[in-house]
Amino acid sequence: MPSTSRTSKHRTYTILEKRKAHVLALDIDWIRQSDAIFDFKGMQTSKTLKCQGRKEMVPFAHGLLTFMKDMRRDEETLCTTMMLEYIKTNHRCWYNNYVTDK
Repeated sequence: MPSTSRTSKHRTYTILEKRKAHVLALDIDWIRQSDAIFDFKGMQTSKTLKCQGRKEMVPFAHGLLTFMKDMRRDEETLCTTMMLEYIKTNHRCWYNNYVTDK
């Protein structure tokens, strides 16, 4: 069996070189997010940390959407007034806060 010899030597770095490399690595955006990356609880194949989209302004959006679909399913006319009536009836507190903030 032929013997193989190593032609390259093990490279060592000085403390100064290690510090420079560390400073350069900290400039990389995802390195600064290392805590968030390691604390991420979602799918490990995900490419983003999620929660980057627009925040929901209406906390009952799912219920409102269900109401709209029910109206259409019953072949009733759906207009903005009907949606406002739904909100006033079922989410009065949120509606009052929303109107006073405007």
